[in-house]
Amino acid sequence: MNIKKIILLASISLVSNFCLHSNNYYQINISGNVNINNNSNNSNNNNSNSNSNNEIQEEEDFQGWLNFINNQCVGNGANYHNYNTIEELQNDAANNFVRFGCQNSNINALPSGTGMPNVWNNASLNLINNNITEITGLSNVERASIYLSDNPLTSLRGLQNLKSVSMLDLQNVNIKNFEGLENLEVSTYQIKLNNSKIESFQGFNVTSIYLLTVVNENNLTDISGLKSIEIIDGYLSLELNQEPTVKIPSSSYICSEAIEDGYVSYTINDNDIYDESEIKAALCD
Repeated sequence: MNIKKIILLASISLVSNFCLHSNNYYQINISGNVNINNNSNNSNNNNSNSNSNNEIQEEEDFQGWLNFINNQCVGNGANYHNYNTIEELQNDAANNFVRFGCQNSNINALPSGTGMPNVWNNASLNLINNNITEITGLSNVERASIYLSDNPLTSLRGLQNLKSVSMLDLQNVNIKNFEGLENLEVSTYQIKLNNSKIESFQGFNVTSIYLLTVVNENNLTDISGLKSIEIIDGYLSLELNQEPTVKIPSSSYICSEAIEDGYVSYTINDNDIYDESEIKAALCD
């Protein structure tokens, strides 16, 4: 073995041992030279690229909604807005409660992306009477007021991060349950179901409501999901066409307190039931 090979092998051994205790990555070429690549720098670069990509995506999401609000919310009764920049839209929502009226606008789809959480925190989105079949562009929204009535909507997926609503209007849609809305905990004004084709309250985890109205739900047989409710500040109104077969647990707040305290109204086949014991018998197991 010649002297160059001995020196090269010794260098490799020393560098390899040092690499085990270092954040740096070393590359040794055939000439015996050592090239150093700092992993921490690579990590910082990756984080920087990730942050940059997130910022680009967020800007694209805002631009998509900006174009949507300016160009598609033009139906009868719609609130016309014309924002020149994303900043103008953000400033308006930061200083005012903004009503984006997009009803009756022949809308087939919402923007893609994750949404504008800081805007929807102080705004309402009225999408009544359009052609929307799925919810997009709102997946990062945690607080909002949304009107979705009179759309061929089949699922609430796309609102998975929504935790609080002022108004959630779900009349004349085609949903079967609350799957996709499992993180919703609080309704500060009203959740409204009327001819929504709902079959059960599966996925309903709301703990605090002001008003919850359920009207003309011919397919609703399972109301056990209402057991999640712990506070009613207004009332729970159930106007059903048939008695539920899967009822609310008797240990729940509704069955143990709310009915007795007068927070629950019940109508069956257009007959109002006032007697507390009859309401409990119909709704509680």
